[in-house]
Amino acid sequence: MSITSLASRIAGHCPSALCAVVLVTGLTASASAQAPQVITVHETAGYTGQLGVDAHGGAVVAWSESLTRRATYSVLARMRRPGGMFSAPQRLSSAEVEGPFALAVGARGDAAVVWRQHVPGRNARAVLVARARPSGRFGKPVTIASGPAAELAVAIDARGRLLVTMLRAVGRVGCGREVVASVSPPMGRLRPPRRVSAACPNAAMLSAALARDGRGAIAWRSGRSSESERTRFAVQVSTYARGRFSGPLTVSRGRVWYGRPALAAGGAHMLVAWRDRVRTTRAGLAQGRVRSATIDGGVVGAPVDISTSEAIEGDVYAAMNHMDAAIVSWTQRAAGDDGNRVAIRAARGARFAPAEEISPCASGAQPNGSGRDHLDSAAHAALDGSGRAVAVFSGSCGYGVGAARRPAGGPWQPPFGLQTQAETGAFRILSVGVSDAGEAVTAWWKQGPDAAGFDDAQLNVAVLPTP
Repeated sequence: MSITSLASRIAGHCPSALCAVVLVTGLTASASAQAPQVITVHETAGYTGQLGVDAHGGAVVAWSESLTRRATYSVLARMRRPGGMFSAPQRLSSAEVEGPFALAVGARGDAAVVWRQHVPGRNARAVLVARARPSGRFGKPVTIASGPAAELAVAIDARGRLLVTMLRAVGRVGCGREVVASVSPPMGRLRPPRRVSAACPNAAMLSAALARDGRGAIAWRSGRSSESERTRFAVQVSTYARGRFSGPLTVSRGRVWYGRPALAAGGAHMLVAWRDRVRTTRAGLAQGRVRSATIDGGVVGAPVDISTSEAIEGDVYAAMNHMDAAIVSWTQRAAGDDGNRVAIRAARGARFAPAEEISPCASGAQPNGSGRDHLDSAAHAALDGSGRAVAVFSGSCGYGVGAARRPAGGPWQPPFGLQTQAETGAFRILSVGVSDAGEAVTAWWKQGPDAAGFDDAQLNVAVLPTP
């Protein structure tokens, strides 16, 4: 295949195939393609891809796919050294993977993937982890827990210390699942897991983070779902410092939306963000403001409002840099005020600046809400070491997937396209990560019919050079 034909694929004019495709390319601010690398991934399992980026621009992308004619799936990964191309795929799991997996990449390039799988020859399940040193391949997976685990999360600090947390059935009626967690010394063995939630938490929507100095946090949503308006979900956090987990702390005040709380880690601090649920509209949509709280070691600060509108849609996303500056992104659906929003806290201890719209569309371009089907229209954003921001979004300004940059202290620059909206399909942003120097890596899904009319998925990864 010629470079010209490959470039046309990344521009969005590729006819769909019977298999999923991973596109790895370098893009300039004008969205021109540079000799993209194309890899074929057969029968990709839903939207299970994950992306992690280290402080130097190295990255890991992982996904699950079927390697047999049976509906069984394995986890695979590709690694990118700073400034290089992605490696050949490495198969991590050797048996049937069950449910989603979790990926984490540390600041210096350590990586870990955690998944749940059936134990061959037995009617049992186990949780396994595969780890990689900076710029190295993943090692042999190690079993870290037995029995079912409903949800998994993992984080790595700047020295290679690993935090693994999971949801485990309580065994009491009405209590749902509890949160258990385990920590390892740098590149060492994980210690036995311990419960960090209450005994009857009904926990769900798990997140984990480790700051570069080794302090960490786990966040989850607690509470039972019900049709009653008096039912309350809460955001709870357990902090980790000096080898100990704190008891669960409720950081939200009042009801919260049922979505996942966003948890981010910087150099020494962390931040958790979520959506309060203030009211429910006649159409059944939950409305509420975006709030956040700073985590400093074992101390969780008071919640602060970030958004001014209550017409928020979907999940909230958060990221921090090593100087503990933070960025929170969400989608707003107010009449006449529709689009992706971000709020930036420029420094540790500072307040969030007023929310900004990410790159207002150029004249003639359509904003969000154009009627196209989008799996996830919310923007994902990140900050580099000097405070410059990058955001990736779907369904805005005529792009299937677009991106924009913002210099430290300056306005958002005009957006540029990563994948055109001319293609039929839906788009979902997985993540965006940025090195301390400003090189960004992002990944997204595109779903749509292929030439034969069958549903087809493409996992796309793009590298945005340092501005």
